[in-house]
Amino acid sequence: MVIISFIVRKLKIGGNTVSGTNTTSLKRLSSFSVALLIMGWVLMALFIGTAKADQLTKRRVEMSTSIISASATGDFIFQMASGTVIQGIEIEFVDNPLGTYGTVPAAVPAIGTPTATLLTGASTGTLSGVAGTAVNGDTFNTWDDTTVFTPTKTDGTSFTGTPGTANNQVHLVRTSAVTETSDTGTDVRAVRIGGLTNNGTVNTTFFARVRIYSASTVNGSGQFNGTVIHDGTVAGATAQVLTVQARVQEVLQFCIGAETASNVTAWTGAGSSCSSITGTTVDLGAVDSTAAAVTPDADGNNMDGIAMLRTNAVNGATINYKSILETSSGALKIPGQTCGSTDITVGTKTDRCFNSTTAGNPFSASGTEGFGMRLVNADLASETPTANLSASSPYSSATDYSWNDVGGSVLVASSTGSTDKVVDDEAFQLRFGARSALTTPTGQYSVQAEFIAVVAY
Repeated sequence: MVIISFIVRKLKIGGNTVSGTNTTSLKRLSSFSVALLIMGWVLMALFIGTAKADQLTKRRVEMSTSIISASATGDFIFQMASGTVIQGIEIEFVDNPLGTYGTVPAAVPAIGTPTATLLTGASTGTLSGVAGTAVNGDTFNTWDDTTVFTPTKTDGTSFTGTPGTANNQVHLVRTSAVTETSDTGTDVRAVRIGGLTNNGTVNTTFFARVRIYSASTVNGSGQFNGTVIHDGTVAGATAQVLTVQARVQEVLQFCIGAETASNVTAWTGAGSSCSSITGTTVDLGAVDSTAAAVTPDADGNNMDGIAMLRTNAVNGATINYKSILETSSGALKIPGQTCGSTDITVGTKTDRCFNSTTAGNPFSASGTEGFGMRLVNADLASETPTANLSASSPYSSATDYSWNDVGGSVLVASSTGSTDKVVDDEAFQLRFGARSALTTPTGQYSVQAEFIAVVAY
């Protein structure tokens, strides 16, 4: 308070000193005194002031989801400017950040049965997923009082927005009152509120008014009727769900060809594609009765057959072959010849056709005529992630050769036995072998076959 005092001076008139006051002087003095008095009142008002809550800094809410009508949690994060005794927190969901309101908020999350969790340096941060860290690098400061807040939902009918009034709120109360250490730098306090359900309208903004109360302001019913010591407003929103679409088309690459022995080995090892296969003919060279001729044969064109398959079919793939019938036979023969059914070795067969071998009947013995095929060197390890294609019996034999010369589709490989049935550039060498009898007629022998890939998507 400003104290104003008056001093009555002796005035000197005509050389005489007179006690009293001059009228003009009094008027001037009175005006000055009133001015000082008014200024004193103003200063009093400034010194006394009006209590106002400190604003929470770095405040925000991190919602676990923005999907409409979805169950959600909200992490309310803030920084307090000073150490404060905290016993109550009031979170009020509203449609506007400031002022009062007279109707029920329309855009806010619905409050079910609320839960409360104090987030600390050991907690998992929302959005960032890093323990104890918020989205912008702030660190969850450990609460000095780790007593869990008891959350309750409070609703009223007046909806004034006035602190301490039950207006669509979550109240957090704990039994003890402890001074919380000041938050500085990147330190923030965080509390996770569960039991929320997002509003059902997309692209809708809501606000939450956060108020902090000391112990002296919490009454027995859990209402906050005292002075707010810290407050601030945060905002959140619902949003549309973005749908990203893509399509993967059916993939099938299948090729049959012939390559030199060195190329085939390199090809299967490197997992090359169909573009690497250029040949169409496998030549066994001169076949005689002393030993079987087996591809790749240097006396021929030194090539093996090769089959490659690539597909994204998840329900399996098969590779089949059919010998192409020429004059009713798909045997290795001189074109145009009709093949009989009697073995030439007994002296009654006069056709110019090789006998087709079957599994268990290899042409290893001298004088045994035969022709067949087997699958070797499956490319099961050169490509990632698949190694699913397997040769089928009897063509999977390590020694025997087989050939079907009557037409019809015959299975030689499949991926149906695998749990993961897609096939990524897996290949087989098609190895052919033949042996003539002493009485096999001379001539240029040949046979053609088509290979078919069947895939199930």
